[in-house]
Amino acid sequence: VTVARFNSGEGASNVIPDSVRLSGTVRALTSEAFDALRSRVDEVVASVARTHRCEAQVEWEAQPYGPTSNDAAAELALSRVVARLGSGGERSDGGNDSSTNGIAYERALEPTMAAEDFGFLASATTSAVFAFLGTGSERKGTGHGLHTSRFVMDDEQLALGAAVHAAMALDGLERAAREAAATTAGAAPGPAVSGGRDEL
Repeated sequence: VTVARFNSGEGASNVIPDSVRLSGTVRALTSEAFDALRSRVDEVVASVARTHRCEAQVEWEAQPYGPTSNDAAAELALSRVVARLGSGGERSDGGNDSSTNGIAYERALEPTMAAEDFGFLASATTSAVFAFLGTGSERKGTGHGLHTSRFVMDDEQLALGAAVHAAMALDGLERAAREAAATTAGAAPGPAVSGGRDEL
């Protein structure tokens, strides 16, 4: 979030205020683009103030929101988990489909400019994925966007979201166990330890 304060100094008319405070957000798809935009905002604010013989100050949050980027491996795991959860059965919207259980993974064709707290988590780990859980249903009247006055949450979808989270956790544990087993199988046997035991 950037804030610009313009101060016109003495001699301003009674119609034009002596100072104004503007605030907004700057969003970008990459950290490099964000840094470039941040520098450009500073330059533009300073130039506008100088043009109108004003003083301006730009304030940035101590830790601005950076881009939210998905890890490719984690995204692949999500698509695999969703496919497994959605194999066969009755659809959640009341229809029948032999290939899906009302859940399907769809990759966004274009990146979004959403500002998410998850971006901080994704930057702190190498295997994170951010995804939207679609809850829209024309039959239930829940097909309106999140940022509208007509949005209604379909609480029945919360169980589906919880199932996806749990399945992702189990998938990660299974992959870690397979990697550990492969490493152990390929390693030379170590010295015997008296009284030693395997622990999980």
